[in-house]
Amino acid sequence: MREYTDLEKIRLAKMERLRAAGMEPYPPRAGRTHTTAEALTDYQRQAPADAHTPHGNYTLAGRLRSVRVMGKAAFAHVEDGDGKLQLYFRADALGADRFRLFVDDFDLGDFLQASGGGPLDGEASGSTRANSTCCGWPRTRNGAPARRANTSSSASPRTTCS
Repeated sequence: MREYTDLEKIRLAKMERLRAAGMEPYPPRAGRTHTTAEALTDYQRQAPADAHTPHGNYTLAGRLRSVRVMGKAAFAHVEDGDGKLQLYFRADALGADRFRLFVDDFDLGDFLQASGGGPLDGEASGSTRANSTCCGWPRTRNGAPARRANTSSSASPRTTCS
């Protein structure tokens, strides 16, 4: 059996940190309730008078396409088969440990599931205020899922976010 590359070792360490935090990197199912397009359409249909008031409850899943960290907040784009939507993460809403886990251990191209309230504005590039994240599916350089390490953990897989 060949040695793991430095990149593979980093990805395996990230995968173990996700598991230690109660997230299963390879869940059997995703708990997505809306596609990005459905979430945006639903928000626009029932938009409140104040465009900055989040409403609705959406669980999105897709590939992480961009991340911008600004202190205790982060913006990320998640893309699925129907489009792309911006997510807004706040350390005080997620909890400092979960926010740090997202910032440090999720990479561009990973699959992500996030839940939260409706977009912050009614534009096509609206943001969803995320209040939880889970299910980071690591991938390798060529985009294929990373090899699984020995998964003899006694913890049961979590496919929902808390």
